Amino acid sequence: MYKDLISNIAIMISCLAVTGQLTRIKPMDTSIMTKIVGGIAAGLLGSLLMLFSVKIENNVIIDFRNLAVIIATLYGGLPSGLAAGALIICNRFAFFGVNPSSLTASFVIIVIILLTSYLKKSKATLFTKFLLANLCNVLLFAIAITFLVKNADLRMSLLLYYGVFSLVGGCLSAWVCDFINRSNENYRKLKVSATKDFLTGLNNVRQFDETWNNKVSSAIQTGEPLSLLVIDIDYFKLINDKYGHPDGDRILKQLGELLADAAGNTGIAARNGGEEFSIILPGMTKTGAKAVAETVRKRVQEHAFSLSGDKEINITVSVGVASYPETTNEIGQLIKQADECLYRAKNLGRNRVCAEAV
Repeated sequence: MYKDLISNIAIMISCLAVTGQLTRIKPMDTSIMTKIVGGIAAGLLGSLLMLFSVKIENNVIIDFRNLAVIIATLYGGLPSGLAAGALIICNRFAFFGVNPSSLTASFVIIVIILLTSYLKKSKATLFTKFLLANLCNVLLFAIAITFLVKNADLRMSLLLYYGVFSLVGGCLSAWVCDFINRSNENYRKLKVSATKDFLTGLNNVRQFDETWNNKVSSAIQTGEPLSLLVIDIDYFKLINDKYGHPDGDRILKQLGELLADAAGNTGIAARNGGEEFSIILPGMTKTGAKAVAETVRKRVQEHAFSLSGDKEINITVSVGVASYPETTNEIGQLIKQADECLYRAKNLGRNRVCAEAV
């Protein structure tokens, strides 16, 4: 018996490792659809465990399918638990028929889903929630076996084996789940930090370079226009000196939100470093790019930037615009030309848009 239960634990951990790779990019609880898909995966795991179950008298089988239900409910909530439970119950009837044992097992699964869903809302650690849900699972198993198995010696043997292996295997599975979950979270954070600016959430300079090279190649191949805005906050050093760097960071973060909104779905906004930002505008002509730049300038000028202590200030930006092929036929010179236009805007008095280099 113990060999079959160990096989159940090995199968569960192997499936959890595979599932962890599938949820590496997007966690299971991001949407109702991912929750249901995660629940179905757990249901398939529970059904697989039933195929390696220990066969007892009167159509009674024991395995760790309930642990799969607990995991699904703790990570995906009630939708995941219900999806997993429904699939396991259907397969229980399909594999072993409708009988008192399968009806009792189905009832136990429903109770476990509801109890685990309630535990999920508590502030306890995930491991504690799993342990409590597993203890409830063992208790329900004991009650069910008391009614289904008449042989007292066999009943005690089942309770001992299932209780010990369920708690040990459950704790091991919980540890594996927690390890995979933390590893995936760290992976997602590192992936974001590799492409996004930590303060504004815009693309960082590395991602700007990659995106810019792709858009340049596309423009060369298709002949479509490509425009670039380079944006710089006017007198930002004086703002930092007067209000301090923490408030300076608040301004940068709020400006990032304005630029992301101005870029819309077609533009790509980035922070190139310090107080300098850019917006790539694929397929946009010089006229359209100047209109976007002017929109940015006006929104910044009219926006009240919040500082600490309920203070607000107004700032301005200067914007340089370059467009291929209108302002230059050499697409490799767009960035240089946009920078030159930015410097000209500053030399002409700041708080303005310039699309003509010196």
